[in-house]
Amino acid sequence: MRSAELRDPSTLVISSMTGRPYIDAQDAARSLVVALTGCVDWPRTVEGLRSAGADTLFEGGPKTTLRDLSLTLWPEADACSCGEAGGLAAAVVRLAGPGLPGAAAGPLDRRSAVRVLQAFLRTAVGTPTSSDLAEAEIDLRIRRPYLQMCAELDSVRTGASSARAAVDRAEKLLRDLLTAKGTDPLWAGSALTRARQSAATPSGAATTHTH
Repeated sequence: MRSAELRDPSTLVISSMTGRPYIDAQDAARSLVVALTGCVDWPRTVEGLRSAGADTLFEGGPKTTLRDLSLTLWPEADACSCGEAGGLAAAVVRLAGPGLPGAAAGPLDRRSAVRVLQAFLRTAVGTPTSSDLAEAEIDLRIRRPYLQMCAELDSVRTGASSARAAVDRAEKLLRDLLTAKGTDPLWAGSALTRARQSAATPSGAATTHTH
């Protein structure tokens, strides 16, 4: 580490050991040496992120441990992991910015929320059922979530509930519904992303974002 050529950070980097930003290249080198054998202090790291003004957390690894820990420490954070089903697609949607309904940045207006919820309902109806469920299970795990999503759509149309909150609730209902149908988790995550993207314009045309 001492012989490595390090440069001063060009963006804010929080140390997982101290929860403080690296000051310069030398500070980063010292901290990374300690990190080789030291323990991560995640509560302090999360507090450092909050203090630095972060509002969205992405876990880049194959699991969801840090996302889950972060949400116990900071329940209101917008956090996702690339290790969850559709996690990478969800990260892309969030990073797309306020121009895309469902992105973390910027408010979600009522009209956009209606289009997203309609796309969710089309996804629910248009997905085949590959699991062998009894009639009672179909009613509980597929029909009822669908009707709840319909209710969320009505609540947004009438202004009875927050657009963002309704979309978030409907997305969870759709995830559970697709799971009950036996849908592949990766396909389900992609379907949710496509549903949000298809609602990005009033015409419903798909949009492409290049980064």
